[in-house]
Amino acid sequence: RIAFRRDVNATPPSWPRPENSLQAHVEFMVDDLDAAERRIVSLGGRPIETRDAVGPHEERGYSDPAGHSFTVRLVPPTAPKQG
Repeated sequence: RIAFRRDVNATPPSWPRPENSLQAHVEFMVDDLDAAERRIVSLGGRPIETRDAVGPHEERGYSDPAGHSFTVRLVPPTAPKQG
């Protein structure tokens, strides 16, 4: 279970500066990155430049309208075992 609440006194995050940087990083798993990006942008999200991101997974970074970052990661396909 996960819950959210609106904080009317919230200020945009200052990551990586230590003041006002208390936040959690969220990763969403999807099976279609392009469709997810269209939906995110339609809801006010903004792509974050991640061209040089390293790692074993295909993923894209975004920020919500308030500036909080999150990642959308492609779910690796699962193929039936052979043999």
